[in-house]
Amino acid sequence: METITQVDESALSPLMAGDDLDYERRIDELRNAANELAIATGNAPKALSFINRELDLTASIKYFGLAIGTVPTAAILVRLFVMDTSSPNPAVLLLAALATAVTGAVGFLTGGVVARSLDNILASGFIRSLLFIPILGAAWGIVSGAAGGIFLFVFGAFVGAFIGGAVAAAALPLFAAVHSLAADDGKIAVKRFIPLAAGISGTAAALFLGS
Repeated sequence: METITQVDESALSPLMAGDDLDYERRIDELRNAANELAIATGNAPKALSFINRELDLTASIKYFGLAIGTVPTAAILVRLFVMDTSSPNPAVLLLAALATAVTGAVGFLTGGVVARSLDNILASGFIRSLLFIPILGAAWGIVSGAAGGIFLFVFGAFVGAFIGGAVAAAALPLFAAVHSLAADDGKIAVKRFIPLAAGISGTAAALFLGS
């Protein structure tokens, strides 16, 4: 004889309600996690767009002028007025910061003229490029270094011109050579430009800090 057992639905209802609540809680957790992930990655397309952005020769020279004008200058002044000084003078440090900012700003603002001159030199041939690009770099560095150095007791203009000319005379040919290899139709992606500019300016700064 078969025995038929009748299940009391009222006894199962609390268990079913508990399962529903647990299911809804998990759904809410997944929804919150998805929202947090969306917020965290919301700026990713913008960041990728900036990294993949291409700079023409004028823009790349301007930003390189900003980098080569500020980073080595800051390294030199830190070495002179901080590392080699027992008690740094706040007023002198303020003037050093101003000199650094002006040197980088002049390097950036004159970058358009330098870029046009560089483009003409590169079009004139390899031999002429070897000769005139360092001269162009020296002139660029002299102008930028003198403009920033004038804030360091005026005499700093002569020192800044000398050091700036020497640094830019070596840095610009190196930048132009690597830029020509990394650029595509005269344009270089930001993701390639940043390591290039940071590498050259950072190397120059390290030489001054370690000398």
